[in-house]
Amino acid sequence: MPLREDIEHAINCNSAENGSNTPDFILAEFLTDCLAAYNKALVEREKRKHVRWIIWNPEMPESFAATTPKDAKRIASQELGEHWKAVSNAGWRCTHVTLGGEDEG
Repeated sequence: MPLREDIEHAINCNSAENGSNTPDFILAEFLTDCLAAYNKALVEREKRKHVRWIIWNPEMPESFAATTPKDAKRIASQELGEHWKAVSNAGWRCTHVTLGGEDEG
């Protein structure tokens, strides 16, 4: 028996539809739609965990990646030290990289 039918049966057996006076098949459809929407949200959340920001300069071999632009800049600053202060606004770019490619940010 499909999930929607199982939920409909459970609602019916427990008279759970009485509180709202809504037919059990409508409640079952609503609940399975909620579950589908929740599952889609979880998939999208997991995709976002893999988003990275990269600080890079086409004229230098170094690049620094992190999950946020602020963290990427912090890492670059720590790695380059005083040199970062001198070049931080000279050609460095912060690029948003996703699983599907990259978008300049």
